[in-house]
Amino acid sequence: MDKEKILEMSRRENKNTDLVRKETEVRAADIAGGAAILLCIIFRAVEQVFFDRPCFGYYCIFTSYLAASFVYRAVKLKERKYKVFAVVWSFAALLSLAMYIVQPVKGSGALS
Repeated sequence: MDKEKILEMSRRENKNTDLVRKETEVRAADIAGGAAILLCIIFRAVEQVFFDRPCFGYYCIFTSYLAASFVYRAVKLKERKYKVFAVVWSFAALLSLAMYIVQPVKGSGALS
């Protein structure tokens, strides 16, 4: 097989997409997601230390991001470890959402 034929097959497979650009965009999204998660952790710690109040909204963001990431990986890659993490983080996301909803109600005296 000559070089030109191999290049043509590669172009057809990749549909003339720029693989470097594609990988850069994926990596940028990973870094942005990581930065968002880090900010959630920092904001959560600041609220707990300085204001002595839990804010489950940050947990919702944190756990939902991880749940979505692992669900996507589990669907696309079909690996058991991603399926396990998808279930765990999805449960954590639902739990943090429930705590986010219950916390303000509890603080208002409605559940006391």
